[in-house]
Amino acid sequence: MSDEERADRVELIDYRTKVDETTRSVLDAVARATGEDMAAIGRDVLAQWAKKKIHEASLIQRMTKGEGNKRESRGNGGDS
Repeated sequence: MSDEERADRVELIDYRTKVDETTRSVLDAVARATGEDMAAIGRDVLAQWAKKKIHEASLIQRMTKGEGNKRESRGNGGDS
């Protein structure tokens, strides 16, 4: 999905951060090679990271909920 298509679907908010020189150089090189805007590359990287974190959180919740049910059935869980 292009940056323009994404912008049509999602409201973008301003987020600024500092990066080291190596990161900036890589972003610049990739932007020049692909013709993509450095900010768009950064948004894509952060969006992928956020999706991964959401997936991790859902797995943790699912697995700990399952483990909690097992402990409770054995009488080993909970603070009560």
